[in-house]
Amino acid sequence: MASEIQLAMTPIEEDEEKADDVSITSETQPSISSDQPFDTLNQNEYDTDLEMEKEADEFDVTGRQLYITACKHLAIVPVSYFLQHMQEPTLVMKYHGLGPLGIKAVALALQINTQVLSLDIEGNWIEGIGGKYIANMLKDNIYITELNLADNNLGSKGAAPICEMLAVNTTLQILNLSGNNFTDSDAVYFVEALTENRRVQFLNLSHNRFGEKGAFFLGPAIAENETLEDLDLSWNCLRKRGAIEICDSIKNNARLKKVNLAFNGLGKEGGRAVADIIKSNSIILELDVSHNRIPAEAASFISKSLEGNDALKVFRITHNPLGPGGAMDLLKGIASDSSVLEVLDMSGIEVDKAFIAAKTEFLETRKNIEIFHSHTLEDYVIKGPPKSKLRILLNTPLVEIEPSSVLNTINEHCIEKRIRIKLKERLLTIDKNNDNKLSVAEFISAMQWAEICLSAGDVSNLTAILKTINATEIDFSIFLKD
Repeated sequence: MASEIQLAMTPIEEDEEKADDVSITSETQPSISSDQPFDTLNQNEYDTDLEMEKEADEFDVTGRQLYITACKHLAIVPVSYFLQHMQEPTLVMKYHGLGPLGIKAVALALQINTQVLSLDIEGNWIEGIGGKYIANMLKDNIYITELNLADNNLGSKGAAPICEMLAVNTTLQILNLSGNNFTDSDAVYFVEALTENRRVQFLNLSHNRFGEKGAFFLGPAIAENETLEDLDLSWNCLRKRGAIEICDSIKNNARLKKVNLAFNGLGKEGGRAVADIIKSNSIILELDVSHNRIPAEAASFISKSLEGNDALKVFRITHNPLGPGGAMDLLKGIASDSSVLEVLDMSGIEVDKAFIAAKTEFLETRKNIEIFHSHTLEDYVIKGPPKSKLRILLNTPLVEIEPSSVLNTINEHCIEKRIRIKLKERLLTIDKNNDNKLSVAEFISAMQWAEICLSAGDVSNLTAILKTINATEIDFSIFLKD
C-alpha cells in the first residue's frame, strides 16, 4: 500500500502564543513522500509541532510504520523497546530519555494504536511541548485508560494542554501528574478539567508546588467533581487557609474514597480541618495526613470526629508531634461502637505506659484492628558509662526534648537515599583515633556530608544530653554492627 505522509505544521518559533490560534489544514501544507529528506523543508517557517497522517495499513493497529517514519523525519533514533512492546496492553517506558522529540514520535504512533491500554512514561523530561503532544494524542486515542506522566517537568506549558484534553477525554481513568513543577498559577487550568471530566477516578498531583492561592482554585473544583475516588495531593504546600480550603472541598465531595494529604504542613488549622473531614464525610475509606506538624491539641478534635465516623477504615497520621496525650486521644476516638477503623497508623509518635495498657485492653475486644506507633517514652534510653560517653543507637530512638527527632531524621534519610553503608564509612574516616567516638562537631560534620539536615534544636539537644552525663563524645560503635 502507498506510504505517503503529509506534514501539517504550525509556525511557533517566533511567537508560540500566536501559533496556538493558527489552524492549518492538510490542504495548505506540502505533501511529500516518505523518501523525501526532512531537511528539505523550510525549518525557518515551520517548527516540529507536526501531525503526520498516513494511509494506514488496515492491519497496522500499532502505528509501527508511522513511528519509524516519524523518527526518520525528526532525525532521531527509534527506541527499540517501544517497537518491541507497542502491541502490548501495558507499555512501561520509565526513564528512557525520550525528551520532547522522542515523545513526539511515540505520540504520533499511539494516535492510531489500539493495543496500548496503560502507558507509563515517567521521568522522560518531555517538558511542556511534550505534554502538548501527549494531550493531542489523547484527544484521538480512545483506548488508553491509564497514564503516568510523573517527573516530566511539564510546567505551565504542559499543564494547559493536558487539562484541556481532560475536559474532553472520555477514556482515561488513572492519571499520575506527580512531580511536574505545577504552581499556583497552573491551578486555574485544573478547574475546568476537574469540573468537566467525567471519567478519571485516580488523580495524583503530589510533589508539585500548589499553595494557598492554588488551593482556592483547586478546592471548589474538587468539591464539584463527581468521578474522582482516589486523590493524592501529598508533598505540596497546602498550609493555613489553603489547607482549610482543600479540606473543606474534600469534606464536601461525595465520591472520594481515598485521600493523601501527607507532607503539606497542615499544622493546627489543617488538623482541625481534617477533623471536619472525618466528622462530615461518610464516604472516605482511607485518609493519610502524615508528616503535617499536626499538634496534640488538634488530636482532641480528630478524636471526637472519629467517635461518630462509621466509614473510615484506614487513618494514617504518622510523624506528627501529637505526643502520648494525642495518641491516647486518638485511641479513645476509635473505641466507640460506630468505628469500623481497621488501621490506625501513628508511626513515629511517642507513647507512654498508660497508652500501652489502654491499647492492650482495647485490643482484647477489637481483634480486627492494627495500631502502629513509636516506642514508649521509657524506651528512649541512653546506654553506656554515664561519666565517659554517650552511646547513640542509630536504629533506636534517642532521648531529647522532642524524642527521636534526631535519630528519625537520620534513619529516614539513610533509608531514602540508601547511604547507610557510606555514612558508616564516613564516620570511620572522621574517627582519627579509631575508638568509635566523635565530638558533637565531628558528628554534625558527618551528617552535613550525608546531606542530613539537623536543626539547631537537634544540635542543642545533643549537647544538652552530653552535658547532663558529663560526656564530651558520641559513641557510634553500635551503628557499625548491623
